[in-house]
Amino acid sequence: MLRTNTRGYELVQLLIDLLPDEKWGLDAARAFQVITSEDDLLNKSNHAVIRLLYKQRFFAFVFPKLLGHASQSGDSGIPHPGTM
Repeated sequence: MLRTNTRGYELVQLLIDLLPDEKWGLDAARAFQVITSEDDLLNKSNHAVIRLLYKQRFFAFVFPKLLGHASQSGDSGIPHPGTM
């Protein structure tokens, strides 16, 4: 993802597809934190190739897909009035 490699986006799509799964969904969600977190080893001082705005590209790729999954499930995660 740091290099905006197309293979990385294919793997992220697999993670998105695993989110509704009861067995693997939580692990897939945790993987998003790993992808977007800063790393002690993968950084420019260690000569890692990190593209400018990679987090923004990642967000632009993932966010619409997450919204699509949320709208398909019919659960917005927002409590409806009168249910509190």
